[in-house]
Amino acid sequence: MKQQILAEARAKLRELSEMIARLQREYDEKVAQKEELERRSRMLQLKLERAEALITGLSGEKERWELTVERLDKEFDNLPGDCLIATGFVAYLGPFVSEYRESLMEDWFLEVCNENLPVTMDLSMKKFLLDDATLRDWNYMGLPDDNFSAENGIIVVRATRWPLAVDPQGQALIWISRLEEQNGIQVVDFGQPNYMKVMETCLSTGKPIIIQNVGEVLDPSIAPILEKAVVTIGSSKVIKFNDKMVSYHEDFHLYLTTKLGNPVYTPETLTKTTMVNFAVKEQGLTSQLLGIVVRKERPQLEQMKDTLVLSIAHNKKVLVDLENDLLRIMYESQVPLLENEELFITLQTSQRTSLEVKEALITSQVTEKEIDTARAGYVPVAIRASVLFFALNDLSRIDPMYQFSLDAYIDLFMYSIDRSPKAGELEDRINNLNEFHTYAVYKNTCRALFERHKLLLSFHIVSRILFQNGKMSRNEYIFLLKGGVVLDRSEQPDNPTNWMPDECWDNITELDKLPGFHGIVDVFEPLSKEWKEWYLHPEPESQPLIGDWNDICSEFQKILFIRSLRVDRVSACITTFIINVLGPRYVEPPVLDIRAAWEESSWKTSLLFVLSPGVDPTAALIQLSQDVKMFDRFQSLSLGQGQAATATRMLSHGMKEGGWVFLANCHLACEWLGSLRGLDNPKIHPRFRLWLSSMPDNKFPLHMLQRSIKMTTEPPQGLKGNLVRLFANINEDKFDEATPKYRRLLFCVSFFHCTLIARKRFRQLGYNAVYSFNDADFDVSDNLLANYLEEYEEVPWDALRYLFAIINYGGHITDDWDKRVLIAYINQFFNEEALETPFYRLSTIPAYHIPRDGSLESYRDFLDLLPGYERAESLGQHASADVATLAQKNVAHKMTILRFNLNVCRGAHENISRSLDSPALKYHAKRLLSMFKNAVDDDDDDEKCSTIERLSIRKYATGQQKYRCPDNVLYVVRPGQYGRGRRGGRGGPKGNYITSFIPEGVDELAQEMLTKLPARIDLETTERMMGPEIVMPMCVSLLQEIGYYNVLLNIIISGLKELRRAIEGLVVMSEMLETMYTCIYEGKTPSFWLRGRPSMKPLGAWCRELFLRGAHLTGWAAAPRAPPTLCWLPAFVAPTGFLTAVMQTTARGESWPIDTLCWEFTVMPLEEAGFVRPPRDGGVYIRGQYLEGASWFRKEGYLQEPLPMQLVFPMSPIHFKPVRVTGKRTRNRYVCPCYYYPLRMGAFVVAVDLPAGKETAEFWVKRGTAMLCTLAT
Repeated sequence: MKQQILAEARAKLRELSEMIARLQREYDEKVAQKEELERRSRMLQLKLERAEALITGLSGEKERWELTVERLDKEFDNLPGDCLIATGFVAYLGPFVSEYRESLMEDWFLEVCNENLPVTMDLSMKKFLLDDATLRDWNYMGLPDDNFSAENGIIVVRATRWPLAVDPQGQALIWISRLEEQNGIQVVDFGQPNYMKVMETCLSTGKPIIIQNVGEVLDPSIAPILEKAVVTIGSSKVIKFNDKMVSYHEDFHLYLTTKLGNPVYTPETLTKTTMVNFAVKEQGLTSQLLGIVVRKERPQLEQMKDTLVLSIAHNKKVLVDLENDLLRIMYESQVPLLENEELFITLQTSQRTSLEVKEALITSQVTEKEIDTARAGYVPVAIRASVLFFALNDLSRIDPMYQFSLDAYIDLFMYSIDRSPKAGELEDRINNLNEFHTYAVYKNTCRALFERHKLLLSFHIVSRILFQNGKMSRNEYIFLLKGGVVLDRSEQPDNPTNWMPDECWDNITELDKLPGFHGIVDVFEPLSKEWKEWYLHPEPESQPLIGDWNDICSEFQKILFIRSLRVDRVSACITTFIINVLGPRYVEPPVLDIRAAWEESSWKTSLLFVLSPGVDPTAALIQLSQDVKMFDRFQSLSLGQGQAATATRMLSHGMKEGGWVFLANCHLACEWLGSLRGLDNPKIHPRFRLWLSSMPDNKFPLHMLQRSIKMTTEPPQGLKGNLVRLFANINEDKFDEATPKYRRLLFCVSFFHCTLIARKRFRQLGYNAVYSFNDADFDVSDNLLANYLEEYEEVPWDALRYLFAIINYGGHITDDWDKRVLIAYINQFFNEEALETPFYRLSTIPAYHIPRDGSLESYRDFLDLLPGYERAESLGQHASADVATLAQKNVAHKMTILRFNLNVCRGAHENISRSLDSPALKYHAKRLLSMFKNAVDDDDDDEKCSTIERLSIRKYATGQQKYRCPDNVLYVVRPGQYGRGRRGGRGGPKGNYITSFIPEGVDELAQEMLTKLPARIDLETTERMMGPEIVMPMCVSLLQEIGYYNVLLNIIISGLKELRRAIEGLVVMSEMLETMYTCIYEGKTPSFWLRGRPSMKPLGAWCRELFLRGAHLTGWAAAPRAPPTLCWLPAFVAPTGFLTAVMQTTARGESWPIDTLCWEFTVMPLEEAGFVRPPRDGGVYIRGQYLEGASWFRKEGYLQEPLPMQLVFPMSPIHFKPVRVTGKRTRNRYVCPCYYYPLRMGAFVVAVDLPAGKETAEFWVKRGTAMLCTLAT
């Protein structure tokens, strides 16, 4: 029983134990469930908190990111077209200025759209290929802060071909050096002795290298590097350099820079490099100069600006980095975002930092605006300084020696800031700065300019300033320079006056087309008398304009009236205009002070004398060395063949010991001078100075020109200046001890010497050729005079006159007609009467006479009283000679100003017309476009996919031979500013496609010329009409002239057609076509149209003369067996051949030997209309000549003085009659040379015997009287 109860109890116990275990299990499960639920609750709460934090943290970015996604989607869609445009931009647009880049890209956008490729129409290369942080770093490294420079930086770092930077101001060199500084960049040039070794090291180690100061021809040794001719041998890459294989490192980079502003490279060079135009832009320079002036004037403000710029850049970079980190974590997260602990830690940190940074940014940007507002007050100073620098930069286009570096200019700018007068008000301070710096630029530049260019500098500065201020009209400025170009006068109103020359009326009719001058052609008929009085006034610029025009016109517009009617007075007008705008000191160039230049110099800066013929600065330099106690350390050497080693030793000694080294005639050793190294070595003695002298030379090393202080040396101008200089150099003791006879005759010799020099100012009215009479001629004459007077009791007049005029001074003379001038003067100045007559007059002007005998000091006192500027009459010329001289001088000035800055003339501030080679670059775009379309059309084609890769943003692939356009298309890609062409790129009228655009009207003018050109003369028909007389001299002459004429027409027509095709981009713009286009724009006749028949006429007048030539020859060809009734001598290319044919015809007809014949001349009293038949007694009637330096008294038939303003006189027809030589000479006849055109040297046709009238033949000799077949107008 008990056992049963025990068993039951045990069973119960087991049951209860099992129940307890089950309940415990259930309890444990429930507890576990509870804990799981609690854990899940906590996790959900955490996720909720994280989700709320994530939503809250990113809610501020939602809208921006949505817009960014939308923008990125659109950009992704437009990526094909954008990549294509960017590819073309990097590959082809480096040489051009920003305006032209934009113009071409607009064309490319249209081409891409026409091909239905998606593209961003407002695509910015700076935004597409560059980020803000990188750009700020570049600016900090020295890249100018403007869009153009940013684009240049993009091209340099993105291009697949090595960059070739056109860097006249050295800014690219500075930027690239700093950009690659951390990579150990090396800077060398081709002339450096260890250049090869440095290049090998860089190739092997992967260090970047800059080759600076490259010329137009690159060293052939780098050809494999330019071609990237890398060869893989095993696992190594090698390249051939210096005739051996050198290991090639993948990190190697090559940069090339040139200081030439307008280099001309071969197509081979251009296809192997990426040319980039780093010429400084006004916007970038203005920003740079603004920083300088504010740093000087408000240093704390500029320091705050610099700090803020760095702070803003840093803060923006922090924001970008935070955003990038956040997006990276979200993108790379391997777990759900709500479970990513790193994400939330980064988000929390980002939020805190972002808030702080944004607040700092807001504060910084507000402060920056306040600082910019304060800095803006100094913007006018920066703009003026920038304008002045570009005015200086333009000077290189008129003379190769006018080179100025940006570094030197900035030094001068800082000098102006320091030395200019202070002021309490900002506006007054700005005015003081501008006035001081403008004059400082003028004063420092003047010493480097020849006298003839100093007024042009002032006018160019004035023009630049007025253009910048919007106070000068582009069209009016162009008219001042070019005047009126009229091809066909039949389309213009008739000249209503009988006193106004046709070329003046051309100007007036073209002036009438300008706004503000409409109706001017109508005022001359009713007011002809008043306008004639104004026209004949010696100084019309001082007289009011006739009628209402004086009140209507501005001062500059009044100059246009002077330019139209009295071109000889333009310089006087411009002088007054400069005075009224800038002040009188801008027309009074400072006297050269060599000592002041030396005081400004340093051991790093050479001092260069730019020489003129007959001037030697050695004596002045020796005197300076004595004054500053450096004579004992002064060494000089005249360079030439074999002097390089001696000069090098002198330089080494001078740099070590601190001496002065003067190297004269450097133009004879330009190549050696360019190879000099070590002139910037800081170990050079601080007292060392390098003095140089050189004639102007295109080959003078550019880097030495830019770093030197230049001083021009010229002989004094005019009679007084030269007489004063001669007597200043005469030994006083010798003069005072000499006899009165010697002193009087020495004054005559001095006056003769100075007259010969002063006469050169009359150009062709002075001499037929250019002669360099110098002090050595005077010294020889002085010695001859002293010796002969000492040896002979009586003065040997004939011997001395012969020695002076024929042997000594005559030794310079190359033209027999000029010898007549010397003989006329020596006979006037050196005769018995000069010795015996008190106060013997040496000129028609009473002031010029032999002074009372006395000491040398008394002679010098007399010279001080002479007029400062001699009138033309004092040199034996007519008053109108000055008019002609001034007119020619002003024409030369206008052509010089045209070369100064064609960008102004071509509308730098207006819409820019299409450039020469725009279609050529469109061709490149179309080639790229076709390649790209083929690639996009088939993604499975491996070759096409590689094309896409080559066209991608990172690759660009512009150097692949397979896709390169023909070399002759690339040949037009030339950098530089408009000006000098082939020579070393320093400015000139050729080879400019960086800043030059086709001027408006060139194509239209070329088309008009093609339309109006006369037809060729049918040579075969003319020969048939001659019949058996074709062998007669006159017929041979006609056929020869027709042949010349037809060949010229062929040249003109083919040239104009090629030019129009080049303008359209269909053919290469060759050098000949460049010259033609430039000449047409400037209104000049291309030189290759003048071969065989020279002319000085502007293009319009030359074309009109061409039409008249054609009409004359066509009329003769219609009846070719006999010459016309009146033969127009200017129609002939070979007038001497025609006159010889006339003489041969007479010789054959009379059976006389031709060498027994001479000409008999009869000036006919009839007008041209009165001639109805050829002369019956043989010879021909000749028309078309003009008298220069005289006029013709028709009634009495002899030479007479011209009327005022009568520069040339149209001669009546002359009967040229061959007669037998008799040996008799008619008294008082002037043998008048007849020249083909105004530049008389080599243009002689025939000597015409004319009655001298009331004057002697010597009178007309000194007048320079001659006949001309064609004029310069």
